[in-house]
Amino acid sequence: IFSINPEEQQSFIDYQLSVDLFVDATEDDIRQLFRRVNSYNVPLNPQEKRHSTYQGPFKWFILQQSSNYAQTFKDLGTFNESQLSRMDDSKFIADICVAFSDGLISASEARIEKTYKSFDQDFPQEGHYESLIAGAMNDVLAFREPLGDELTKKYHLYCLILAFVHKRNPIPSL
Repeated sequence: IFSINPEEQQSFIDYQLSVDLFVDATEDDIRQLFRRVNSYNVPLNPQEKRHSTYQGPFKWFILQQSSNYAQTFKDLGTFNESQLSRMDDSKFIADICVAFSDGLISASEARIEKTYKSFDQDFPQEGHYESLIAGAMNDVLAFREPLGDELTKKYHLYCLILAFVHKRNPIPSL
């Protein structure tokens, strides 16, 4: 059994902790805070670098979609809170957008980067992409029970979303 002497006990009790209390903060508010804190304390991953590099409409579209679906992805078990705070959901949505234009391929970091760059000044597909994603996510939620936990894993959900998109609105690249 581990024991500490009275002086160490008092030192422990006297130690001051800094605490921030969030009143009426939503999970999205807290997630955004951790995204900002993480950007100062850990090396940026490629998605976080894209987020800091590009300021055009595609970046803001991806962030809005991430905000719209982060809790859904968490509830489905696709991403955990740590992955959401490191923008894995944003990369996932960017991968889906790459598939809309380039087809069902391995969306490498270079391909995602190219998509961000090409839509940095103008993103005329925004409304269409938003509609495709919303329809597919509605389908995913409508079929939640039969999908089970296995089909909501990232790689399965990616294919499932693209299948739902293609079923509703055939895309030649798919």
